[in-house]
Amino acid sequence: MVAISPVSAYELRFKALKGLLHGVEDLIEGVPEFAVREGFTILPLTWKHAQAAAALPLPHRDPFDRLLAGQAMVEGYDLLSVDVALDGLGVSRIW
Repeated sequence: MVAISPVSAYELRFKALKGLLHGVEDLIEGVPEFAVREGFTILPLTWKHAQAAAALPLPHRDPFDRLLAGQAMVEGYDLLSVDVALDGLGVSRIW
């Protein structure tokens, strides 16, 4: 099963506001409909996810990555990312 985290929407919008990404607004707005159409799940962000993220080892400090990793670990998902820094957090990463 494929799941999408709302943390990704927050991160994309945040980076757009900082001028690091352009043209992502339409993409972000279309994700919920895309997810339903493709049979994907949109995960809620829970207290348990936040606790798992906060307990992850340092030095990886990116709060978005930590939340994504915490969610993936709690829910038993592999995390789709090219960021090798995630490997030090103990989450199973694909890509």
